[in-house]
Amino acid sequence: MVKKVFFLLFLVLFPLTIYAQDFNIPLPQDAEKESLRDMSMGPMKMEITCYRTNLNKNSLIAFFKKEMPKAGWQQVNPFAFKKDNYMFSITFPPSYLKDKRQRFMVAYTVLPDEQQLTSTRKDNPDYLKFMPVYPRAKQAFLWDSSRGMTASYQSSDQIKDVVLFYKSTMPNYGWVLSEETPISKKVIKVNPNKDVGSEYQKEIEKAMKGMKEIRGIKESSFYLARLSFQKNKETCVINFQSLDIRDPKKIKADGSESPDTEEQLKGTRILVTYIEKLPEGLKKIGRPEK
Repeated sequence: MVKKVFFLLFLVLFPLTIYAQDFNIPLPQDAEKESLRDMSMGPMKMEITCYRTNLNKNSLIAFFKKEMPKAGWQQVNPFAFKKDNYMFSITFPPSYLKDKRQRFMVAYTVLPDEQQLTSTRKDNPDYLKFMPVYPRAKQAFLWDSSRGMTASYQSSDQIKDVVLFYKSTMPNYGWVLSEETPISKKVIKVNPNKDVGSEYQKEIEKAMKGMKEIRGIKESSFYLARLSFQKNKETCVINFQSLDIRDPKKIKADGSESPDTEEQLKGTRILVTYIEKLPEGLKKIGRPEK
């Protein structure tokens, strides 16, 4: 009887581990698969699986922190792990079901190599039947996905001109503007003494520090904008990004900026995400529709 009690306590306090099929990803033994989505995009292969478990969020984070390194994974941040060219991440979506168990989603990604990433790069972009391509833009990539298509372009024009082009020409293809995020500015300062958290942030800080050393730059500014269009069951989201550099030589002694302090680097990056229709089960939050 005593042995049985201790065994039950062991199961409660130290949940047994199972492994996601084929991926060598440890999971709590009571993890129940709710849905599986293929979210692959071009050369990047991704599967997102939703589970439910009796463990709470903090216990799940502790579980993966302990078990993933045993399976050969290196922790990048509290919610992501890396092994070779594979990435694994965890998210905790909300749930409106009566089931009180913790819901969590794991994304398993196979990262493409450099050749795969650049295989669709072209100076003369591919023709798109359903929307315009910005004149004289270069195609960084164009990838099919399970939901539609994703493409990236680089233009030498300013972001305001690129945004205006899509706002004025998309209606010619039957699109209706459903949401707009106006051009906004985000400043990233170079601070070599800053304690940066994630590996991704460290890489940004490292790159910015290098720019400062080479060009005497104190900080950079990102100009961002977003347009969302609808047509029947189709969706097209266009994100815009332009990088500016602050030249410290043009900042006055009192810290204010002279009129030409901001000098825009030539170029606006355009990211297009086209979704033919929402997959079944993604129309609302909760258990996927059957």
